[in-house]
Amino acid sequence: LLFRDERLSTLSFWDSLLTRFDFIEILKTRIAQADLNWSVGRVTLVMLLSATVALLLFWKILPLWAALLGAVAVAFAPYGYILRLRRKRFDRFLEGFPDVLDSLARALRAGYPLSSAMEQVAVEATPTVAVEVRRTSTEANLGMGWNRALENMGRRLPLLEVNLFAAAVQLHARTGGRLSEVMAGLAENM
Repeated sequence: LLFRDERLSTLSFWDSLLTRFDFIEILKTRIAQADLNWSVGRVTLVMLLSATVALLLFWKILPLWAALLGAVAVAFAPYGYILRLRRKRFDRFLEGFPDVLDSLARALRAGYPLSSAMEQVAVEATPTVAVEVRRTSTEANLGMGWNRALENMGRRLPLLEVNLFAAAVQLHARTGGRLSEVMAGLAENM
């Protein structure tokens, strides 16, 4: 989880080819945000293979321009699937996140430090939210620090609610105050 292989594909020639393109980072981010354990190489090869098969099939029944257009549309079907899974995951996260913030506020009011409160909330939360809360807590507790762990959470979940949560925790770390009240306010507003 923390020590991921940064190779884009297990095929070395495909890995070296993919590293030359800028859109690969976007695809890599989208795959991670959809919480899929797929490599960029696998997705791009499936896209290429599906486009080739579609072109060969459409070429027999359609004019060349329509066959090319159909092949491009079929090639982007795996990417569309990734985006759909990503959106569903974000929706499930947003559904359970206010409850997590409320539970976090109660745990902080009870005197738990932030790291313990996050672990406790992760046990009680719905699976989608629990995974992200636990991952963030683990990153922070393994020496990454809360600021970086919260930035990573914001990268994995580019949602306004997550960014507000991260900003509140980071601001509290700098200025102090009652984080429990801030969490309760965020939960209420969401």
